[in-house]
Amino acid sequence: MLGSSGCSDTKEIPSDEKILVEEVFTPVIVSAYNPSPPVLGSDNKYYFIYGLMLTNTRDLPATIENLEVLNGNVRSSPLLTLKGDQLLAYLYHLDSRKSESREIGSDASRLLFITLIFDDEKSIPTEITHRISAKAPASPGSKSTSLVSYIAGHVNVPTQSPVVISPPLEGKGWLAINGCCSFKGVHQASLMPVNGELYNSQRFATGYMMLDDQGRLVQGDPSIPKNWVCYNEKVFAVLDGKVVSVLDGLPDQPPGTLPDPQTINMKNYTGNHIILRAREGVYVFYAHLRNGSIRVKVGDQVISGDHIANLGNSGNTSAPHLHLHLMSTRSPIGSKPVPYTIDSFNVVGTISPESFYGEDEKLEDAFDINSTSKVKPHLNQVPLDMTVVEFRV
Repeated sequence: MLGSSGCSDTKEIPSDEKILVEEVFTPVIVSAYNPSPPVLGSDNKYYFIYGLMLTNTRDLPATIENLEVLNGNVRSSPLLTLKGDQLLAYLYHLDSRKSESREIGSDASRLLFITLIFDDEKSIPTEITHRISAKAPASPGSKSTSLVSYIAGHVNVPTQSPVVISPPLEGKGWLAINGCCSFKGVHQASLMPVNGELYNSQRFATGYMMLDDQGRLVQGDPSIPKNWVCYNEKVFAVLDGKVVSVLDGLPDQPPGTLPDPQTINMKNYTGNHIILRAREGVYVFYAHLRNGSIRVKVGDQVISGDHIANLGNSGNTSAPHLHLHLMSTRSPIGSKPVPYTIDSFNVVGTISPESFYGEDEKLEDAFDINSTSKVKPHLNQVPLDMTVVEFRV
């Protein structure tokens, strides 16, 4: 009530003294790792990708039983539930190796990658949290493990729009490999410790290889780079920008094997490359370019659509392809990933991921293309992994 001074006789509790939820012992810490703005895929669905850093803080092993992804209303039905082998498929060591089990040792961490798929933009929540269930110590003094379950790992969904780029290549038959938003390839879970931080800069990286009319990647001896259909194809600037880094002079590798790891270092693993600065926080990286084909130098200004190099097989690569990704700084591996879409392309079809990534499949064999019923332009989307597209520059 009010006294004669007109002031309330009650005092507001300072925000740092408020207890919003009951305190819960949480032996496995769950924190969001590098959430990226949702992107629109070539299947007309939205993909929201992020990681969860799971850290076992106790001196006993913890086994992750399941994880539910919830929107801001924790009482609603889960957006996604991961358990058993399905959870294990997306659980990684910090050196990019897949985890052998769902057990996290004492004082150890794992990264769990999450991909949420939405039918339309309106379905994307503004915030997400998680319910984790694990066999772990239930209290600070526990000497054994038991099943615990709690809410943790709050994520604010980024609202920035992906960068829109023009096509990096031209022609038909371009196959997106190791691309969005699949974990069958090597890019999405590629982690690298650089300058004291752990980066996942290649999350939206895509490799592009060309199929001929018979579905072949190579015609003739596959150990000869020029026999690959995509070899020496023109590479184009995808944004207006300034050239800030160029490396040329490295030979094309004989396809079929990766180079000797002892010869790979932080400077040459990308092979001949170009880095463009489009604007603050947006850099474009092109890798594995053909020796002697680069047409620009540091300091040059380029315009979207300019022919800047030709596709090759230099650096840490086993077959000719163009590696393309966008990043937040000029470091290809020490940057945050920047999601992008391509302003226009045609989807010709898809090929089976099992046929491409299968251990017994030879890349010189012909692939069956599952043709779409009607080829039509896709605007401001990203080609999904194993999609065959046509680019017009």
